[in-house]
Amino acid sequence: MQNRLQSGGRLGRQALLFPLCLVLYEFSTYIGNDMIQPGMLAVVEQY
Repeated sequence: MQNRLQSGGRLGRQALLFPLCLVLYEFSTYIGNDMIQPGMLAVVEQY
């Protein structure tokens, strides 16, 4: 019984870790895009 509870707790932790990592990845991608976008206007003007 104790093994079953520990594996269930671990599965729950892994099940929460994946969406959390996905959200952090998406957030960093969008923030990086928003940070580079104003600079791209200057780059495009040069060409």
